[in-house]
Amino acid sequence: MGIREMLDLLAVGDVTLDHFLLLSEETKAEFAEIKRSKDEFCFNYEAKIPVEQIVESVGGNAANVAVGISRLGYKVALKTHLGNDYNGKKILESLRKEKIDTSYLYVDFDLPTNNSTIIALFGERVIFSYHQKRDYSWPASLPQSHWLFLTSLGEGFLKILPQIITYIKKMKPRVVFSPGSYQLSLGLATYEELLSLTELIIMNREEAELFLGKKAAPRELLEDLSALGPKISVITDGRKGAYFLSESRGFWMDLVDQRERKEATGAGDAFLSGLLGALMEGLMYEQAMLWGMLNSASVVQVIGAQKGLLTKAAIRKLARESEPTISYF
Repeated sequence: MGIREMLDLLAVGDVTLDHFLLLSEETKAEFAEIKRSKDEFCFNYEAKIPVEQIVESVGGNAANVAVGISRLGYKVALKTHLGNDYNGKKILESLRKEKIDTSYLYVDFDLPTNNSTIIALFGERVIFSYHQKRDYSWPASLPQSHWLFLTSLGEGFLKILPQIITYIKKMKPRVVFSPGSYQLSLGLATYEELLSLTELIIMNREEAELFLGKKAAPRELLEDLSALGPKISVITDGRKGAYFLSESRGFWMDLVDQRERKEATGAGDAFLSGLLGALMEGLMYEQAMLWGMLNSASVVQVIGAQKGLLTKAAIRKLARESEPTISYF
């Protein structure tokens, strides 16, 4: 891809190499020390838990959405930092196989690549995450893109935020903002200018409550997010569906696939990939939300955040066969 070619999406954020520890059904049944409650997994001290399989998968919000949009047939580049190590090389190899433009990746030769270890049980997961503190850079040569996806970055993010805003004002991409944990902790005042330039803001309910500093129903949270400037606000609520608000309408959509999920990592990123891909297609908002639901439902049926991401042909076929439940407000 030539550097002057217009991109469909430029994704900006940290990436990681995820290592999933998979326990067999026999192991889960045999070991009484593995207990499940509503909100937690419990392992006894000194327990030795057999692992049936270890699965490697590229992760991180930016990489997941970049791959999701590329699978839908769009031109995508990823701006991120990697270490010059095994994990970084595996990530780079995987991204290139997914047809992601990696021209704008920065290699930190003296720092390791981010990585996570994930225990997957009962369709849920616990993530042990290592994120390296980085001296982020923002090159002047980044190409023009129809869309910019800005997501999880760690300490050092504030250093490049003014440069990101300058890029947005100059290149005028449609901005999608999905803040990560560190970005959420910085407070609303940090994003006043960015939010005024944002097309779509998306987060889950817990993130929205943290971002806004209040506990509230999803509709109220949506209204508060929209008041900050974004043209479209979306809140996902796990197994309870997702909520959408724009200037023209607001609605809730229920899950379209109620099968027992295998592993939930990347569900939100898959939802955003489907939603954004449909918006790129020029589809109606309801259809965009449906694409998000279908993509997310596919991802949670397999291990890892990217394996189940759908192609455009597959998601169109599923959409034709689906009758989502929608409630307008």
